[in-house]
Amino acid sequence: MVATAPPSAPKTLDEWRARVTGATLAAILVTVTPLVLMTLHRDRDPGLRAFYLGGYLALLALTLWRRLDHRLRAGGLLLLGYCVAVVAMGKLGLAGGGRVMLLASPLQAQLLLGRSYGLLGAVVSVAVYVAFAVLAGSTAAPPPSSLVDVAAWTQQGLIMVMVGITISLLADRALTFQEQTLAQVRATSQRLAEELGERERRVARLAAEVARRTQLEREILEVGERERQGVGRELHDGICQQLTACHLAARILERDLAAHGGPQADQAAALAELLETTLADSRGLARGLNPQPLPAGTLGHALGDLARQVRETVEVNCDFVGVELPALPQRAATQLFRIAQEATANAVKHAGASRIVIDLAEEEGGVRLSVRDDGAGIVPGAPAGVGMSSMATRAEDLSGALAVRSSPDEGTEITCRVPVRPGRDPA
Repeated sequence: MVATAPPSAPKTLDEWRARVTGATLAAILVTVTPLVLMTLHRDRDPGLRAFYLGGYLALLALTLWRRLDHRLRAGGLLLLGYCVAVVAMGKLGLAGGGRVMLLASPLQAQLLLGRSYGLLGAVVSVAVYVAFAVLAGSTAAPPPSSLVDVAAWTQQGLIMVMVGITISLLADRALTFQEQTLAQVRATSQRLAEELGERERRVARLAAEVARRTQLEREILEVGERERQGVGRELHDGICQQLTACHLAARILERDLAAHGGPQADQAAALAELLETTLADSRGLARGLNPQPLPAGTLGHALGDLARQVRETVEVNCDFVGVELPALPQRAATQLFRIAQEATANAVKHAGASRIVIDLAEEEGGVRLSVRDDGAGIVPGAPAGVGMSSMATRAEDLSGALAVRSSPDEGTEITCRVPVRPGRDPA
């Protein structure tokens, strides 16, 4: 499992700097408020009071003005820091907190704006410090502290440079690590997006291929259905009509021979009976090839006729043990009948079954049709034939599923479950 960053995590270094700038301004505003109040209360110089109050208002504006570009907000913060540092060092020298601002400002510039701004801030801080050291040595700066000689300023300056370089190196390593991490996150996100897009394209192609194959199977079924119906019609309208004419002629011949006492009357009667049996078989075959759409509520009756036809034509013990489902939709009934017809034909032709049981039942969630036989079963690993594919396609056409359970010498059971209830076609 791939760990993903939370939705609120910054995706770029600029976004991170924008957030950090806002957080830094808010933290400084909270911590500097009591200091400003104390300074205004303690310091009576009108100029300094105006300076501190103006700087505080500027800090407040930078904090609240969130729509301003973070680089301008960070630049304003650094400018205020240097102004405070100059005023504090001009008033208090080494005893004041100006040195802290000179040390912190380059670090803030490096983190909030980048390495080049951090280097520029370090140059400015060194320049300001050197200027005040020169002024202290020439007694031009105010000497409120005892540490006002050049040696003290030099010592403090070297300490600040040492600490500043150490902190700057640490900050640079942190920024480098962060940039590398963000680059890896971006690369990983892009790679995952590309992989996801490729998988979606593959799924789309597979779905299109499945839809195309399903459509081809349906078209093959429709073509086969039309061919079967054509053969059935030709059988019914052609051969069956001819057999009917022959049967009538045989009956007339039988009647005429019997009227004249001809000895061939019994032979004519036998011929008429044979033609009648052949005609009945041909009509049954024609109905099987070209069955009419089953009216609602007649599937059970049609399956019973199918079982009787199998018993009479191929001498296989075939029984229908299901129940009639009232008002089963015509489309669903016709497709289920075709599935039963195909499964029964497979059991007779390929399995060598001696007994076939057709079962139809209503169960929770829809209708169940099963055809069981005691034949040879399906050889494991054998490819599915056209008949099996046609049954599966018919089941899918009803939004159902076809299940096959078989083992050698133990027979086969084909079960079709469709989510359809009496009186309503499946979606």
